[in-house]
Amino acid sequence: MKKYAMLNVSMILEILDGIDEETAWGVLDSVVSLYTKETPENIARLKQYLADENYDSIATLVHKMKNDHGMIGAYQAAKLCKNIESQIQAGQTDDLPDMIDQLEILYYAVVMELQSLKEAGSSALFQATE
Repeated sequence: MKKYAMLNVSMILEILDGIDEETAWGVLDSVVSLYTKETPENIARLKQYLADENYDSIATLVHKMKNDHGMIGAYQAAKLCKNIESQIQAGQTDDLPDMIDQLEILYYAVVMELQSLKEAGSSALFQATE
């Protein structure tokens, strides 16, 4: 049984609960496709906002990204988004470049686990929660 360090597979199962397997995988594919399309674009925006010292826009975008990460069970990334938002609210912006770089690294780790989960199929999804 494979463990997933970046994903809370129970959260994914909760979202898919009560849906037949074929539909569930279609839903998961759609969510993952949207996540992998939007997140790199959002990270690029964060970097541009950072260069422009537009901290309000960073806070707004990471708040949205926190929800996006949470929706797919990527809790480490969601927590980091919350921390970035808190840092901005506290007026502490010195660590933001490193935090945004870490968010990008977490994104790629999440994508690798999502791909692994998808390739393993539905049995792996259910075994990962045992």
